Amino acid sequence: NYQSRNSFRNELLLEQIPKRGISPVGWEADGGTIMYASYSKVLIADDSSAVHQLICSALSDDYSTSIVHAFDGLECLNALDDGVDLAFIDVHMPTMGGMDAVWAARIAGNKTFVTLISGQGNRRCIDLARQLGAYEFLTKPFSTADIDTILTTHRRVSMPMQVLLVDDS
Repeated sequence: NYQSRNSFRNELLLEQIPKRGISPVGWEADGGTIMYASYSKVLIADDSSAVHQLICSALSDDYSTSIVHAFDGLECLNALDDGVDLAFIDVHMPTMGGMDAVWAARIAGNKTFVTLISGQGNRRCIDLARQLGAYEFLTKPFSTADIDTILTTHRRVSMPMQVLLVDDS
């Protein structure tokens, strides 16, 4: 299982190399300033390769991402510390639970858009996830439609907005 997980991890990392970084997407009307779109950095932290595959399949091509994979709680915490925009984190993982990793990251000031995942969704666990500032708590098994809903919300809340401020004093 460990060897297959590592080969899956290496395969996913190789698959994501072309998607990393920033890419020019057009020109502004002022005569040549390039607009850049940066990719969202998404963390998938779960000890199950099947969950990694499901979430990866739900990330559509138009949702440009750089995917970071973690298979235990310490890898998850390190990825959160390195900075990610969106995270799908399993509650029960080896070395450290997902709740503990999110708690430690929040204490350090991390504001990542987090979705916690568990095979058992009891009320106490869901309440703790809310206290930790998690956007959603998914109970396994979940579908790609559940992931799509989370991605849509993340896009909406992270999209820059133009605001017109009028001072009529």
